[in-house]
Amino acid sequence: MKKLLTFALFLIMGINSYSQTTLERARKMTDNMAQELALTETQKSDIYNLTLNRLNTLAQLKAKNDKQSEQSYLIERRKFHSDVHQFMNNEQYKKWEQLRTQHIRMQKDGKKVQNPVIDDELEFMNK
Repeated sequence: MKKLLTFALFLIMGINSYSQTTLERARKMTDNMAQELALTETQKSDIYNLTLNRLNTLAQLKAKNDKQSEQSYLIERRKFHSDVHQFMNNEQYKKWEQLRTQHIRMQKDGKKVQNPVIDDELEFMNK
C-alpha cells in the first residue's frame, strides 16, 4: 500500500498537466472530510490522494460521454468507497456514509451543499 501511495505522490508531483481546479476540488473535499470526520494528518493525506485520482478518472470518463463510461463511473465510485473505508475507522466511515446520503438527497432536491464530503456523485445523472 505504501508503494502505491508513494507512486501516486510522485506521479502527482511529476505531472504538471493536472488542472488547478481538480487540485482545488480534491483539497476542498478532503478538507471538508477532515473537518467533519476528525481525520488525522495521515488519513487526510491518503484520502487526498484517493480523491485526486478519483476526480481525474471521473474527468476522463465524462469526456468519453458514453454508456460504457457510465458503467465505469459506477465501478470507480464503488472502488473509491471501499478504498476510503480502508483509511477510516468504523465510526468515521458511518458518519461519512450518513453525510453522503444527506448530501445526495440535497443535490437531488436541487439544494446547495455547503461543505460537501463527496463530489460528482450525480455526475452522470445530471447530464
